[in-house]
Amino acid sequence: MGQLKFSLILSLFILFNLGISAQDYTPMAVENATWIMDGLGESYYVAWAYRISGDTIVENLSYKKVYGFGLDVVSEHFDFPKKYEVSSSALSFLMRDDIEERKVYVRKANEWTGIPYKSSNCEDQVFIEEQMLYDFSLTVGDSIQHCMIDYSDLDYSVIEIDSSEEVFGLNRRVLSGWFDSNEMKLIESIGFTGGLLNANIIYPPGFYLSSFCIGTEWDCQLHTSSEDFVQEDDVIIYPNPVSDKLNIEADKTIKKVFIYDAMGALVLKKAGNIESINTENLKSGLYILCIRFEHNNGLHRETFIKY
Repeated sequence: MGQLKFSLILSLFILFNLGISAQDYTPMAVENATWIMDGLGESYYVAWAYRISGDTIVENLSYKKVYGFGLDVVSEHFDFPKKYEVSSSALSFLMRDDIEERKVYVRKANEWTGIPYKSSNCEDQVFIEEQMLYDFSLTVGDSIQHCMIDYSDLDYSVIEIDSSEEVFGLNRRVLSGWFDSNEMKLIESIGFTGGLLNANIIYPPGFYLSSFCIGTEWDCQLHTSSEDFVQEDDVIIYPNPVSDKLNIEADKTIKKVFIYDAMGALVLKKAGNIESINTENLKSGLYILCIRFEHNNGLHRETFIKY
């Protein structure tokens, strides 16, 4: 009787964990998800972005529309977060998640060649027919295969670590391995650390995913004019450095505040005429406070240190 009871409990435990695993998947094809990639070209910064907006049905399958953006970098090299102006945009491809299988599929929407430094492999291979872009059902010991990578002369990347890490403000599942002596990281709901279609081991050194955000175009730094960036003289923040409450004094009415970490990731957003922000949950380090006022759409920036 005791053995039967133990077997029943063990079976229920296994089924429970299988159910949790299936439900634990974080989808990638999410409305307003935005990827910004940038890096230093031959003599200047180059940037481009992908953003999900809208739905469509193809062959009885529901897809999210992914738009591509060409970006001009309007900030100095060492300014963070970077300031971008949208120079061009177009529907680029379609994407869907198979949540049960933990896989991401894409198919071509139309031809668009406005993204500098894009991968000819992925862009050319996102055919009219659907193909798998990412397989997050993989785990330790499995090989990562992707259209970004030419495997003709190199070994597959084998996953060595399946872990959870804080990436762009949230704990996410990360698959890590090595490919031709280069570390590779594949992040659930985001893709490679090089970007949505950009394997970090393939792109030129210095090109990487600089920002991932789910929000409005303005929230995700896709600005259409340099007028989006203003600097008000009558803003004071204190104490700085700060341990808990950061006070904000401004003569004008505040509409929204955003806090970015030193890598440009959005870690906090609040709406309203904010007079103070609780920073207790922020890790120690350098942060950028961005303030949007009621009287214009501009962005005022202040830097502070959390200790």
